[in-house]
Amino acid sequence: VQHAPNGMGKTGQDGRHQYVWFPIGHLYLLLLPCALGELLQRAFPGVETEFRRLATEQWYHEGQFVLIQGAVALLLPPMVGASTIVLLWWIARTLGCSQRQALLVALALQFGTQCLATARETISNGAGMVFLLGAVLAAVRCHLGLATVRTMAFGGMAAGAAVLCRYQQATMLLLLGIVLALAAWRQRRWSLLLAF
Repeated sequence: VQHAPNGMGKTGQDGRHQYVWFPIGHLYLLLLPCALGELLQRAFPGVETEFRRLATEQWYHEGQFVLIQGAVALLLPPMVGASTIVLLWWIARTLGCSQRQALLVALALQFGTQCLATARETISNGAGMVFLLGAVLAAVRCHLGLATVRTMAFGGMAAGAAVLCRYQQATMLLLLGIVLALAAWRQRRWSLLLAF
């Protein structure tokens, strides 16, 4: 296995296929920003040529298009950060906090932990955390007896997306599975567990 010419991943033994180490969910997250970047490239074809002319740094690789990279960098981190705050607020509200208390909890967790840095500096970690929080929200609602089958189905989709973004998060989902199983057993609502 050799390093690919542009430094992104490795070329397989057949010499044709290139492999990257990003989780598959990370790649799915890039679909919309990349599509937007390509639309911008078509609308403004001279930007890429001018950037290549001006870029003298060695870090600039062929195939890393400036408008696509810009769309990814400008769209994903703010969406992840905002989604994290909203989900933390929603979880706190579900647990009984007032709106003000829930906002303070969400902001304290966002700014007092690695949430903000994760949302801002990495793509799959931050998005994986957002999806994991979606699964936690479903688990909290199930534990409190507030869940519907639809809530649990969305929670299950969020859990699956969390694992696709960060494979290690499957460990956390095992703990959530125990919480959900206990809640379903206590409420005698096995359909909730099956929907997840």
